[in-house]
Amino acid sequence: MSQPKHGVTAWVREGKLPQVRGKRKIKEFVTRFEEDLIAELGGLQVITPQQHIILQATVRAYGVLLLSELFVSKAGVFRPDMAAEGILELQPVLSKSFIAFMNSIRLNLVTLFPDGLSRKVEAAISLQAIMEEKQNAKGDKQDS
Repeated sequence: MSQPKHGVTAWVREGKLPQVRGKRKIKEFVTRFEEDLIAELGGLQVITPQQHIILQATVRAYGVLLLSELFVSKAGVFRPDMAAEGILELQPVLSKSFIAFMNSIRLNLVTLFPDGLSRKVEAAISLQAIMEEKQNAKGDKQDS
C-alpha cells in the first residue's frame, strides 16, 4: 500500500488546497478561520496592508497544521518504513517545521490581537473544537 500524500508542500507553494481526502472539510475550517479573523479585525475595509500580510501568513500556516494532522491521522505518527527496522522516527510532516508553523500562528495572532482574541476566534483555532466537530459529524452519519 502506498503512503498517502499530505499536500503540505503544494499548499505552501501554491496557496491552494491539494487533492487530498478531507480537502473539503479543511477548506471549511480554513475559510471560517479567515472570515473570523477578518471580522475580528473589523472587516476588510479597515485592515491595513501589514495586517493583511500577517493574516494571510496565519491562514496559510493554519492550513499546514490541518493538512499535517489529517495526514498523521491516516498514516500514523511514525514512519512505517523506519518502524519496520525498529527505529521510531516521526513522519517528516511532523518535523521541526510543524512546531514552527504552530508558533508562527501564535505569534501572528498576538501581533494582530494584542488585547486577546474573541471566544469565536479562539473556538475556530481550538483543536478541541475541531475534534468535537469531527465527532459530531461522525455521529450524524451513524444516525442516518
